[in-house]
Amino acid sequence: MKMILPSMPQSRLFQNKMIWHSLMSQLAKENKKFIYGQIKNGARAKDFEAAINWLVDAGLVLKVNRVEKPTMPLKAYADYDAFKLFLFDIGLLNAMGELDQKILLEKNAILKEYKGALTEQFVCQQLFPKKELFYWSASMPLQKLTLSFNIKMK
Repeated sequence: MKMILPSMPQSRLFQNKMIWHSLMSQLAKENKKFIYGQIKNGARAKDFEAAINWLVDAGLVLKVNRVEKPTMPLKAYADYDAFKLFLFDIGLLNAMGELDQKILLEKNAILKEYKGALTEQFVCQQLFPKKELFYWSASMPLQKLTLSFNIKMK
């Protein structure tokens, strides 16, 4: 992030840093969408929307929008207000977590939930350059079903 700072608009610096530092916790939790309140108490979309767009346009994060139902055409069911953000590279996520490589490679109960976030991150960065990605999650509060990535095949 420090290498990017010179090209970042000064007005967005603080907001971008807050978003950047929240990404690991956003991915580690089973959120059905990006939660602005995890950046800062009382945060709203209008406060951080421009900063998120800057991070996406700079290629630092990947934005995956939710679809209301996993049916073709996916774009027709896209909810652009509900999304998840992923880092552009899984190595950054590991570096942010300051995790020893041995912990990641060995069977370790410590990272039971976090390994799911790592897997999602890896799949996202492999698919994203080739296809626009979407995700779907059940709308009922008690349902825990989530389809992480939906893509249109030829």
